[in-house]
Amino acid sequence: RGELCAYLRKTSRPLRLGSLQALSALAKRHANALGAQGVQETAIAAAPTIGEGDLALTASAVALCTTLVAADPKTMAAVVRDHLLGPVLTLVGSPMLQGAAMEALCAFFTAIVELDAAGVGYDEILERLLAVPAQAAAAAGGDSAPAQ
Repeated sequence: RGELCAYLRKTSRPLRLGSLQALSALAKRHANALGAQGVQETAIAAAPTIGEGDLALTASAVALCTTLVAADPKTMAAVVRDHLLGPVLTLVGSPMLQGAAMEALCAFFTAIVELDAAGVGYDEILERLLAVPAQAAAAAGGDSAPAQ
């Protein structure tokens, strides 16, 4: 697991994608062997791969995180709140979001809402999701300078 997480920091896209898929298979079949610390470290290592730059990589990373939520909900509640929710919500506001990445996000939100933990319950997630369009509009308005 440690080596696979280290591969997520490499620049090779096929290596990172293969590592995410291998980690997901490990999490599905041997979740108990990972332990709470292993689950936490794996999710934190996968967080930087979530973004609109590579939606296939993002879909695999989000699917891995969804599997980890199911494997160890108690540990993942804090990881989701502190490390994953920001990148995922940024991705929700992306006009590029579609296909497998969107499906993975839907499964991820379903899994974290079912956690019903502090900071990642239904009401909190709904509030943060509804704020995404306003944040995107503010960011778009703040980036453009008025014409003179």
